Amino acid sequence: MGVNVSIRRMVARRPWIYWCVVAMIFAAALLSARSWAQRVEHERESWGDVVDVLVATADIEPGAPFDGSVARFAYPAALVPVGAVAADDPDVASAISRQRLAPGEVITELDRAAADAPNALIQPGWLAAAVREAVPTGVDVGDRVVVTTEGIVLADDAIVVQSDGDIVLVATPERFAPAIAAAMANGDVALLVKP
Repeated sequence: MGVNVSIRRMVARRPWIYWCVVAMIFAAALLSARSWAQRVEHERESWGDVVDVLVATADIEPGAPFDGSVARFAYPAALVPVGAVAADDPDVASAISRQRLAPGEVITELDRAAADAPNALIQPGWLAAAVREAVPTGVDVGDRVVVTTEGIVLADDAIVVQSDGDIVLVATPERFAPAIAAAMANGDVALLVKP
């Protein structure tokens, strides 16, 4: 007679053994779940205080308003980036985005601007210069571009802050702006669109 048959007969004659085993398995599972919950709570407490911040809930394009595209989320203070916009900030409803934001990104002061574009898209320490494109590239507000003239790179990092036909207003770090203005006055300027 096999061991399995002997065990089944013993359990059939004494059902309390079966229920004791079930109770022990249930107790072990309960203790395991409680231990896991305590570890989760301990990890949560180790992060410190929780802060309410605004997080993008959809793709936000440069120049687009935040209204309806952000939501309040509680983040551990240790994970909140420097300059994060407080969830109760009243100016967010009328603000626009300075750059592309993906869902889940925490909104910071560098990401938002007052809604008086195109100046709103010009980052601190940057200047904007008007460029007339000889061959229009079809750039849109928020596109990253390289500004060139006669094969020379004038600015390797610029952002389109306004586009009106063949006239494009590009913002760039202020050290590049005078060269762009001089090149525009003296000849053709071309924009190379960055991926």
